[in-house]
Amino acid sequence: MKTPIYIICLITFLCAACSDNDDPVIMQEEEQEELPIDDEPTGGDQGDPEPAKFVVTGFSPTEAYTGETVTIVGDSINLSTEYIVTFNDIESPRVIVTETQIKAVIPNGEAGGTIRVQHNSFDIEIGVINVTLEDTFIFSGYTMMNPNSGIPMETHVRHPMSNDARVYVENRIIDPAGNNDLEYFSRDIDTQEIYGSGQGNWAESGWTGDSQGYIYTNPQYSNVVAKLTNDLVGIASVEVPEGYTVLHNFFFEDISRLGTIVKIDAQPGRYLWKVDLESGIHETIPFEDLLVSFGESINEELLAIRGGASNQLVKIDRNTGMVAEVLYEGIPEEFIDKRIMQSKTTGRYFLISPSQILIINTEDGSTSYIAHELEFSIYSTFENAIFKILNF
Repeated sequence: MKTPIYIICLITFLCAACSDNDDPVIMQEEEQEELPIDDEPTGGDQGDPEPAKFVVTGFSPTEAYTGETVTIVGDSINLSTEYIVTFNDIESPRVIVTETQIKAVIPNGEAGGTIRVQHNSFDIEIGVINVTLEDTFIFSGYTMMNPNSGIPMETHVRHPMSNDARVYVENRIIDPAGNNDLEYFSRDIDTQEIYGSGQGNWAESGWTGDSQGYIYTNPQYSNVVAKLTNDLVGIASVEVPEGYTVLHNFFFEDISRLGTIVKIDAQPGRYLWKVDLESGIHETIPFEDLLVSFGESINEELLAIRGGASNQLVKIDRNTGMVAEVLYEGIPEEFIDKRIMQSKTTGRYFLISPSQILIINTEDGSTSYIAHELEFSIYSTFENAIFKILNF
């Protein structure tokens, strides 16, 4: 049987109607009302866009001393951004930024651990570093300096003392009647407590001591060496022999027995002047020739630099004045007449010139040079500066 023509037309009409409703999502989007666009972008001030989070590709070194510099390498570093770098949550005292690197000085303290770079829009973990604590500072005048960074800081310390005495002396200029008198205060290294005060020149050149007090000498003002208590009260003293000039280094077996470096009028070389402050007994021993500078080890050994072809760092027998051991050879000329200092924390030796610090590690024979930022005026020249390490 043939299908009537009107049925075929009806089916064709219905199929056409169904095809118009096959895609309801598209239709909904076409009919959706357009939302308004905000004039201001969300998430911050349009005039101060946040820097992109840079991609870190590495950092070095992975082992260092406090005060040394760590270099972080990466992309998308914004030169106008103030980045904060922390080591074990301690903030770096100095951060320098280039297009490809962030250089950060390792801060003092227990800085070993995670390195982080922070900004107000991000906090990135860089990696983990092993840091050896260098709890040691070089002092000169009112300045203290980390020997691994060369960055100076102001301090109250005017004349640093022994770590064993646990005190240092600061002086303050007082002028009650226009006389500019100097008043000295002895201050505890650990607690910063002021022990006492006194006027005069007692504290001008105190360099060593123990829990009882410390030793003072300054023949420029008084021709004696003296043992003082922490609050600057004299205990014992001995006159310096005529013609002797006491240099700024001296060494001891205990607080009463000194081994003092002196020069003697009209005689060449340097001499070891040994004196017992309690009994007044003393003797003078000539040092071996070619010894051009002196220092003290952390074990109270006498150190010196022996000039000549090899410029050696040596230990001296304090009883004979002769070289007992050669520690290092090849010290550059700019350091051979400079004071020798040793870190109690790491055992390394430090010598300082007008522009840089020489670090000697006798364990492996390595050396390194650190540029320092000490400034010396016409009133405080490098040649007249007295440097000393305090091992806190």
